[in-house]
Amino acid sequence: MFGTIINGKYEIRQLISESHQYEVYLAGEIETGSQVAIKIMREELAMSTERVRLFADEVAQFARFSHDGAAHILDLDMTSSRPYVATELVQGMDLRRWIQQHPVNFLEATKAIQSLATILYAACEQDIPYRSVKLSNIVRDARGNLKVLSFSLPRLKVVGREDSDPTAYVQSDLFFLGTTYFELLTGESPIRKRGGINECWIEKLRQGLRLRHPQLTPENMDQVVTVIDRTLIRDIKSRFADHSAFLICLADLVHISEGTERKGRFVPQKQFSSASEVVDALNGHIPSPVLAELATVSAIVGKAPGQLNRGSASRIMTHRGQALALAEEPQCAGEVSTETEDDEEKPSFGRPILQLLDGGKKAANRVSHIWRASEDLPWYRNPLVLMGGALLFMTLLIIFW
Repeated sequence: MFGTIINGKYEIRQLISESHQYEVYLAGEIETGSQVAIKIMREELAMSTERVRLFADEVAQFARFSHDGAAHILDLDMTSSRPYVATELVQGMDLRRWIQQHPVNFLEATKAIQSLATILYAACEQDIPYRSVKLSNIVRDARGNLKVLSFSLPRLKVVGREDSDPTAYVQSDLFFLGTTYFELLTGESPIRKRGGINECWIEKLRQGLRLRHPQLTPENMDQVVTVIDRTLIRDIKSRFADHSAFLICLADLVHISEGTERKGRFVPQKQFSSASEVVDALNGHIPSPVLAELATVSAIVGKAPGQLNRGSASRIMTHRGQALALAEEPQCAGEVSTETEDDEEKPSFGRPILQLLDGGKKAANRVSHIWRASEDLPWYRNPLVLMGGALLFMTLLIIFW
């Protein structure tokens, strides 16, 4: 086919893709020199008059659809008894390959489904009956915009509904949107190889959300499951009534996805999460993120991390609702630091100790209490002394009473 001239209009240049029904080529329009895509039906299928008629009907219906998310139909004709259609060349990657080659995050998947639902809703409003879509016929460009290359006959037949019933086509759209959203989020289809929905699709969806989108809360996952369930549930009355209802619920998921995307870009500061980490820090075994920050501070003030005083290296960290700070114990009550802050002298500090700071701006700037061992407490604050005094007082009170 390479170099073949079709009806004196197009020159075949390259094979883009092929399936069991069609071959798609990159071609050049001879008159204008622009590039187009040519989809030609396979020769063995073109022998069926019914298939050729359905192909022509689908192309004619799609050509009536006016939307930025639909590829423009340029020509429909026959060549060597094989029907073909020429469309604009859309640059990008089809959704099938995009899912297989790239891990799709929650925001990208939700916005892709929102765009696709908007396109199908517009087609419904323009009375385009045949609007089933294959993932291989949806192209995503570098900016994330979707473009549908063609529509086909609906793959879903609603039980008890005539083909002329518009509800059947709406439910076919929603069924496709639900399965596609599932596949974008999990990387696999909920449709079994022998046909039909996998009975365990909810468990598979939850598992895929936990593995691929750990930033989602359990409440967010429940919302996603509910939205997809209302497109796949067998009871038609429990499904979305139309595209608008689906888009309204999808808008909430877009808001959630944007929030999780911002949350994912925030990297929390390393904090002490256990008593062992606090002890390690006191003994000099500081975790690497904290050590790196202390090294940065030491580079600024020109001292080693072990020589930093409280004014330059105190680090406030949250632990169980209170504030912890690493400071340094004064070497001598009479000594003062050579560094000044607001022209006020402050005591220098030596070996690290742990100080417990109360909440509040004022309390965060001063030491309110120092943890000390029981042998360092004054004798009159010893618990045994206090208990003995209390017993002595009660004994004397009984005797003199």
